[in-house]
Amino acid sequence: MAKTFLDVLKERDLTEAARAACAGTGAAVEELAAPKRARHLTRARTNFARYLREEMGWSLAAIGELLHRDHSVISHLLRKVPQ
Repeated sequence: MAKTFLDVLKERDLTEAARAACAGTGAAVEELAAPKRARHLTRARTNFARYLREEMGWSLAAIGELLHRDHSVISHLLRKVPQ
């Protein structure tokens, strides 16, 4: 059985970081890896990706894999979306 996004977060002990990234955006943790591109989801995804990159030292490819996006999308997200 394939692991869900939430299972992976629990395994890697990232649930609290994901909740913090979603706080104040109106996004749910389950939506971080969804294919939707709504503004509130993009903001939450950016917060989470920035945390993984800057605080945890993850590669763009690893972040992209977790969020079901290409590494180039993550790179663009981190460069273009203001902090």
